[in-house]
Amino acid sequence: MTWKSNGLNQKITPEMMYFIEALKVEGYWSIDHHSGEIQNKNVPLILYFEKILSDFKVKTSKRILMKIKPTNQDFCKKDIKVLLGMKEIGFHFEYSPFDKSKKIVFYLPYKVDYNIIIQFKQQTIPIKTHVGTENVEIECIYPSFGYIGLRFFNTDFIKFVDGLSFGKGSHKIRINPLLFQAEPILVASALSAVIDCEGSLDYYRHFRKIRLRMCNFKYLKDWQNLLKKFDISCRVDSEGLAIEGWEDFDKLINLGIKLFHSKKSKKWYKIINSYKRKQVSRNTALSFYAKELRKINTPILASEFAKIVGKSKRVVNHYLLKLEKQNLLNIDKSNVGWKYSVKEIKNQPRD
Repeated sequence: MTWKSNGLNQKITPEMMYFIEALKVEGYWSIDHHSGEIQNKNVPLILYFEKILSDFKVKTSKRILMKIKPTNQDFCKKDIKVLLGMKEIGFHFEYSPFDKSKKIVFYLPYKVDYNIIIQFKQQTIPIKTHVGTENVEIECIYPSFGYIGLRFFNTDFIKFVDGLSFGKGSHKIRINPLLFQAEPILVASALSAVIDCEGSLDYYRHFRKIRLRMCNFKYLKDWQNLLKKFDISCRVDSEGLAIEGWEDFDKLINLGIKLFHSKKSKKWYKIINSYKRKQVSRNTALSFYAKELRKINTPILASEFAKIVGKSKRVVNHYLLKLEKQNLLNIDKSNVGWKYSVKEIKNQPRD
């Protein structure tokens, strides 16, 4: 598929779609400065971004972004100095959109190991950093966060990205309307990027969830509407967008979702492989069984139906009885084993 942007034509591959959506939520770019940057804590993810840009002949360079969050939040700029050897490093403050807490933020040229000093009021705070296989590892008495910043330089590429981004700045971005008509693999690539950059995967006991936590609710609503096109259920509330349950996770796999953040990818496969049986999304059980019967399209014994959907006969009989009470089933009682099929009526099951 070829998309036109700012007078430039470019074939949109899944990799290009992935990078564009990742850049929207995790980076920035400037046509005036002919450059852009994308940042992340996960080293393998940065290396994947670097490979994508290399494949499109875009020059790149890396640097390290440090964020230090003092436990004592009562400070101003004159209270702080950041020292690399004898050299003083410039810094700025970053304010959390959630609790308004302050972090000390500064950049370093890319290097595997660093020893840094922060003079904080009357304290001297040593900081050691090491670029490991997955993260920037930090030794510091305060909560600290290390990112790799991948900078890129290519005017035509940046103009093309700018035209397709459909908004700039994570609080203003929207899904490009072209994505609603795109091939499923492009939608999967864009969603994979958002999960890799802004998503969290929760997994404990029988609870599994993908959550996108962002302040931009219009963007999350866009995703809700786009996923609805593929019959994937999700909800958007004050905590962000959430996708739950085996049925919708299975649809994401069929859509083509693939994560490149090393830790999230491992957790995703662990979640998928943890399902001992096919679990139905919350509040969709009757719709699920009616839909599965419709797929079979021929009267079937409850025991045979149970094997197909991967459930016990007891559970299947429970939901068949509920569908029968709503007058949504045809039941052939002429044999010893009753056979079930869905009536061709417009009413939808009520869970």
